[in-house]
Amino acid sequence: MKRRNRIGLIIAATAIVLAGQGASMALSREHPHSLNVLVLLGEWFGDAYFPLKDEIEARGWTMKRVGVDVEYRGCYNKKRDVVLRSDILIPDMKDFTGYDCLIIPSGPQFRKFNENPAVLQFVRDAHAAGLLVASFCVGNNVVKDAGLIDFPYGPALFPSKVTLVKERLLLGPRGGGPPPGDGFQSAPVKEICEAIARELEKSPARQSKQPEFPLLKGPYLGQTPPGLVPKIFAPGIVSRDGMQEKLNISPDHGEIIFWERTSADNSMRFVRITRTGENWNAPEIIPFSTEYSNMEPTLSPDGLKLFFVSDRPLKKNEEAKKTPDIWFSEKAAGEWSEPRNIGPPVNGDGIEVQPFMSVDHHFYFCLPPGDIYCSKIVDGKMQAPVRLSENINKGRVSSPCLPPDCTHMIFHSNRAGGQGSWDLYISFKDEAGNWTEAKNMEEINTPGDEGGPTISPDGKYLFFSRDGRIHWVSTKIVEAHRPVKTMLEKRSKP
Repeated sequence: MKRRNRIGLIIAATAIVLAGQGASMALSREHPHSLNVLVLLGEWFGDAYFPLKDEIEARGWTMKRVGVDVEYRGCYNKKRDVVLRSDILIPDMKDFTGYDCLIIPSGPQFRKFNENPAVLQFVRDAHAAGLLVASFCVGNNVVKDAGLIDFPYGPALFPSKVTLVKERLLLGPRGGGPPPGDGFQSAPVKEICEAIARELEKSPARQSKQPEFPLLKGPYLGQTPPGLVPKIFAPGIVSRDGMQEKLNISPDHGEIIFWERTSADNSMRFVRITRTGENWNAPEIIPFSTEYSNMEPTLSPDGLKLFFVSDRPLKKNEEAKKTPDIWFSEKAAGEWSEPRNIGPPVNGDGIEVQPFMSVDHHFYFCLPPGDIYCSKIVDGKMQAPVRLSENINKGRVSSPCLPPDCTHMIFHSNRAGGQGSWDLYISFKDEAGNWTEAKNMEEINTPGDEGGPTISPDGKYLFFSRDGRIHWVSTKIVEAHRPVKTMLEKRSKP
């Protein structure tokens, strides 16, 4: 209870340096719930359909498109005549066994649905078969005309947020629309998927299912490495329901740890995935992370300490702290110990967040109003923190990370001139060891939020969170920003 009571406080307290991204009390193994969903397909769909498709795939769900016709004309991003094809024809859909949900997105030709008895009967049959029916915008009209609800046109039919209006029936708000409208920007595709996940998690049938964890071998959970274009990391395994951030990999590549906020109850915890031989085990929750509020995990270079931010009290069983501190846990015999407060000179009376320890014995963290500080480690002891230069601390900055060679720093910031509210930036060390003016990593950044960067221990891949999904990209992308003369070049000289 203490943990839940403090979630709102710690989120508010760390908002100055966080990009806006984020259980059982006993150790429990969790299996990613891969849902099987049906999506009703119609004429001139696309502007809301494609973002919905991307969101479904990012969650590791399986999607089948269902329509009366084999092929439809679609539209997307002001392009007309995009071809959309049905996977299943409605007349052939006789059995709903194995499916969890029917989604009815918005689309300009919804009236053809309402005029087609086969479509309306299909919607009724899906709901009667036990599927959750979820719709938004004009898709709500289809639910109404199918007779599943008798709401009048108005706020009840188009609620301001996704709402469970009756058993196994979700209605979402208006959003999206064909050009010259915004197309998809306001379509509530993420909200509808969050609500679907939430409702199905409550289902006794879903709770009784224990799907087998897939056989994953090799480094990086057996995922195909990315190139210079970021892609979602391990859909359905790491990037799954809820929000994920701050993915860490141990130096021996035998353990992955990341921070997760669940979609069911907004609880926050640390998830670990360990490897036995070549095979990866199912995700499990680190026990101490279910107490109080815990965020922003980062592994030490040797993989034996896990630093993180928490509002837990200094003395056990007391109330949570009003402001968070930096804590750490130590690994012994493959398990993580009870956390200890890192203490001064890093922790003080303020809000200390976003810890990171570099290979060259420096400890970085953030303080209000959103600045990065550094404490040099001498003989195992942290020295008085020093605020980094204006080349780094411009606007609000957060989440510093350095590669193994320590030649540059990547962090996120909301400084003016970015592509989104939070972007990734990079700064290099010059020949004198000073940080250069930070540059926007424009190849990565989007109008969405990018944050929480980490770098694999072999220096090959950059991990980061984009709108609550962990992505990865080759660190070769760094070379486009590297100045002519850097510390790396200096070290390479004979």
